[in-house]
Amino acid sequence: MPRIAVCGATGRTGRRLIAHLLATGRDAVAVGRAPARLERIPATIPRRLADMDDRAALRAALADADVVVSCAPAKTVPNLIQALPAGLKRLVVMGSTRRFTRFADSFAAEVIAAEAALGASGLPYVMLHPTLIYGTGEDASLQRVVAYLRRIPVLPLPGGGGLVQPIHVEDVVRALEAAMLVADPPRNGMVIAGPTPMTYASMIRELARARGLKAIIVNIPLAPLLLLARLTALLPGLPTIRPEEVRRIVEDKSFDITEMRERLGVVPMSFAEGLRLGSGEPGAAALPQAANG
Repeated sequence: MPRIAVCGATGRTGRRLIAHLLATGRDAVAVGRAPARLERIPATIPRRLADMDDRAALRAALADADVVVSCAPAKTVPNLIQALPAGLKRLVVMGSTRRFTRFADSFAAEVIAAEAALGASGLPYVMLHPTLIYGTGEDASLQRVVAYLRRIPVLPLPGGGGLVQPIHVEDVVRALEAAMLVADPPRNGMVIAGPTPMTYASMIRELARARGLKAIIVNIPLAPLLLLARLTALLPGLPTIRPEEVRRIVEDKSFDITEMRERLGVVPMSFAEGLRLGSGEPGAAALPQAANG
């Protein structure tokens, strides 16, 4: 049985992947940079402290790994490549569909740079580009929306927002597991997303219903909404939203997931089903996480 090292094991997706590997009897190693968070990982598996920027510590943490899965940010990939053991059977890394945005975006640039580094590495790798991940219970982005709706049930959106295709964290975990095993790994990144696109407004209404809140969507032009976003930084009691976040709301983020279904064998659950499932962690709410939106 190959030894699987998970980098970013204490993060939202990494923690869920570790739990799945434990439940399925895999030989796993948890790698993280925060000692206190790493101690929360079950002691039944090796827990190794290594910052993704510390190449020597990372090399030591990964020395006996056959498979490495990185749930850490894409910007860490070039350093990770240099720390991998010889003879690695598979590297699986998380990117983001933000790499397809038409707006200037530093996070997207980091994902594109990671893709380029992987392509030049000659390693047997799979890079997965998730859309908006939900179900972790630790989101900052839509937690702000929920906090807003608790105060004001009227939410202004430009044209109802663009299309989104959120994916539940359990489907992300299944895709990561499948990517470890898939034969003839693709040389290009693979998008993983929910089954069907929906408007941003529809996603908010669905989320509000799941939380027992009212959400009245008011369609307004983009320009005044960008001004309103700037004002949220000055108005006490309202969650802050940046103008660039508003621009991304109107950008369509719908994707063909044929490759995910056929190559990875992962058929994702619907958003409504995922909200009913929740996060599976006590006290946690099924909210999307922001990084991949």
